[in-house]
Amino acid sequence: MPFVGVRQPECGYDGKNGWAVDFERKVEPLPGSETVFFRALVGNSSPLYFSREFRLTRTLDIERFGDRDCYRVLVVFPSGDHAFEYYDVERGLLVGAIYPYVDDDGALNIRLTWSDYRRLGCGLRAPYQIDAEVFGQRYILRAAEIQTDEAGFSIPVSKSKSALPPTPTLKPDSKPAQAIIASYIEAMGGEAAIRSHSSVHISGQLRHPGRDKLSSPIEVFAAMTNRFALKLQLTEGLYRQGCDGRRFWRATGTNVSFATGKDLEQRLAEQDFAGVLHAPETFRSMETLGTINVDGKACFQVLLVRKNGEVFDEFYNAKTGLLRRQRCTLEASGGGLDMVQTCDDYRRFGNQLVPARQVYSGPGFSEEVTVSTVEWDKVPDTVFELPSDLKVAWDRKTSAAAK
Repeated sequence: MPFVGVRQPECGYDGKNGWAVDFERKVEPLPGSETVFFRALVGNSSPLYFSREFRLTRTLDIERFGDRDCYRVLVVFPSGDHAFEYYDVERGLLVGAIYPYVDDDGALNIRLTWSDYRRLGCGLRAPYQIDAEVFGQRYILRAAEIQTDEAGFSIPVSKSKSALPPTPTLKPDSKPAQAIIASYIEAMGGEAAIRSHSSVHISGQLRHPGRDKLSSPIEVFAAMTNRFALKLQLTEGLYRQGCDGRRFWRATGTNVSFATGKDLEQRLAEQDFAGVLHAPETFRSMETLGTINVDGKACFQVLLVRKNGEVFDEFYNAKTGLLRRQRCTLEASGGGLDMVQTCDDYRRFGNQLVPARQVYSGPGFSEEVTVSTVEWDKVPDTVFELPSDLKVAWDRKTSAAAK
């Protein structure tokens, strides 16, 4: 007797938890990147959620997105997380968005593209296709039918016992960002102390728990006019970063790459030797979003927008005035990943404070740097020159670009 059996996998999301049911009917928590996808579609930060709340909205500029000229709009949610939404200059419709979502490993940025808008019976226009990209994976959702106010609709019962940690919430605070930064500069040793130096050499140890508990000496050099150098011994060979004020390179052994575009802009801005002073002429805006709990401490969250349009956050301890955390999007990742730098154990080296413990974390990685020595104003200019063994790669790159 003919017989056909059909088994289907299942996945679901109840607004907080995601789950997957495999062909053997085993229930597992939905992988992080897939949970991000569903949260982006139906979470309370999604444009499909019409009761969204914002702490701040700003139109930054006009940028190309989805082959359309779009207004790039910055939106800040009550949690302090911020996102970008892109609205078609001509039609006014939402073309796309870039949202941050946090999982156990760090923050992932999901890129959504909305298309094929059609008018529904209620008069609303809705996208019948949504493309999503997150952490190297792509999802395409094509709707055959969209209904609103469906009778008998209910939220699905969760099949997952996992739960997201509670999200910190911003508390309003009227202290101006400029005043917060001024307090930080004073706590570090003052503007005169910062401006008294033209170069620095930092030595310490880097630990990488995820790489066979790698531990290696690290040397960092920095100087005026956006110059920087880093040396670190990895199992793959000597790792180097460098910036001569106009070029930025990364090299592991004989493999080398040079930063371009937004990645280069970000790197040059980061290597500003007096960047701690936050010169007003280098920023479009600096705004206090409020206070928020960071590692058990109340911190001011300051949102900064550079002249080049880069947006990032800094968190200052409300009691000590010192920088506790900085969060930015890694342009080297194509904008898909956020990195968090956490500063701790401030110690005085010479006439100013330096965080002797710095942790850099993001999805899939965590690195800890402990500083042992800081030497001021003794770095020769030759340290920042492009190494001779990397010049061949640079010449090859410039020759290819000229063709």
